[in-house]
Amino acid sequence: MKSLSTVQSLAKAAKIISTILFVCAIVGLCLSAAGLMSLLFGFEAFKIGDTTIEGLIPETASMSDGNLYALVSQGIVACIIVIVLTAFAKHYLKRELADGTPFTFGGAKELLRLGILGTVLPLAADMVMTLLSTILEKNLPGFSAEGIHAPAWAAVGVALIVMSCLCKYGAELRSAQAQAE
Repeated sequence: MKSLSTVQSLAKAAKIISTILFVCAIVGLCLSAAGLMSLLFGFEAFKIGDTTIEGLIPETASMSDGNLYALVSQGIVACIIVIVLTAFAKHYLKRELADGTPFTFGGAKELLRLGILGTVLPLAADMVMTLLSTILEKNLPGFSAEGIHAPAWAAVGVALIVMSCLCKYGAELRSAQAQAE
């Protein structure tokens, strides 16, 4: 069963990557929230000696306040989505590794849930960002926003839904084989 060993190795790697992404998203959320607070309350930019952090990122120097709000808000929304999805992915992968196979009914159900979340959350976030963009366009001069590319994220969710169907089918085959023996 060399293929199962490969699948388990991939699951272990995916669990490690999910954990790393989870931690990075939490850090990103904290930094984005700090950036938003800085913008909202007009705190002076962070300084290291005579150099500001803002000065190290040339793209932000020419951005309007509206675009900075949009960029930071998109960062917050994206980090929240990554935190939620990686938490569910870690939960699924922990179960898959404990079961020793992806072909279980419980694992297929969890993978389906992850796929649904992976499809719905980015689309919902895109709607929230569109609403926020509409509000910011009316209140902040020089504002222009770019979406969070929900269709690309949602495609991964759809792929997970398809994978869950395959895993459920594999679980059905295992169950039928176990009953035949």
